[in-house]
Amino acid sequence: MNPTYDLTGAVAFVTGAASGMGLVTAFAEAGAGAAVTLTDVYDDALDAAAGALRESGHRVSTVHRDVSDEDQVAAVLWLCSPGASYVVGVALPVDGGYTAR
Repeated sequence: MNPTYDLTGAVAFVTGAASGMGLVTAFAEAGAGAAVTLTDVYDDALDAAAGALRESGHRVSTVHRDVSDEDQVAAVLWLCSPGASYVVGVALPVDGGYTAR
């Protein structure tokens, strides 16, 4: 039996989301109602993944990040948190000049 989940109102943070299991996970969580934040080091593939999710009607944002860098991970997790909920629809420069979209 495959369980179903209702993630409406949740934000899913998916690493390695540009391809493979990360992309499959992003589609599954978005399909369950979550807004998804995709992160990867491969910008072109990340943008393509986000485009595919948006074309399917899902809410998605992307952030270029290397999850082996703890400071970068902390910054992205804050952006996904309720503390940053006022940041909507803007480009936000964060640590080291990276941009959250």
